[in-house]
Amino acid sequence: MKKYQIIYADPPWSFGGGGVYQDVGRPIRKTKDQYQLMKLRDICILPVKNLTAENCVLFLWTTDQHIPSALQVHGVILSTMLDAGP
Repeated sequence: MKKYQIIYADPPWSFGGGGVYQDVGRPIRKTKDQYQLMKLRDICILPVKNLTAENCVLFLWTTDQHIPSALQVHGVILSTMLDAGP
C-alpha cells in the first residue's frame, strides 16, 4: 500500500442540534444530507497509520465546536503512529 508524507483529514464530524448550517446567501441545509457523519469513536479508529509514511505531517480540519474532539483525534493518530514505530 502506498504511504503518504502529507495527510489532509476532514473528518465527517457529527453536529448536535440536527447538524443544521447555512452559508451566507444560501438556504439552510442539514450536514447529514451532504455526507455521512461519524461519531468521534469511529473517527478515532480509522486506520490512518496504514497510509502514513515514517515522516509525515497531518493537516486536520475542524470547526470551533469540534476543537476538543480534533485534539483527541490528533492524539490518537499520533500515539498509534508512535506505537507502530518505523
